[in-house]
Amino acid sequence: MEEKARIEGTMASLGSLLVSLTDAVFGWDTSTTARTVSVVWEDSERMAFNKGGLLFFNALYYEALGHAASYSDAVHFWFVTFCHEVAHNVSADHDRVHENAEEVLITEFLHPLQAFLWRT
Repeated sequence: MEEKARIEGTMASLGSLLVSLTDAVFGWDTSTTARTVSVVWEDSERMAFNKGGLLFFNALYYEALGHAASYSDAVHFWFVTFCHEVAHNVSADHDRVHENAEEVLITEFLHPLQAFLWRT
């Protein structure tokens, strides 16, 4: 039972972080985030993935990387991961098109990310 509570707490923590990112940094409304973003607990090598425009983030990695201990580190890490997954809406592959889309997203939203971190 303790493990279940730990896993649920970790998933809730990552979920809260992602909701904050999508709202404050990317300007998504709550309904868009609820339709598009999911937190999973998956013992796999996938930190996150994009399946048909739906974004999945693996809380097992959030825990393994110790992100609960440093909100700033966690926000930076998952911001880049979020941009990477959204870039798969442009290209499913890890090719030049995907790389360019990811770079554009990171560049476009870096200032809102910094402003968000200064407020928290």
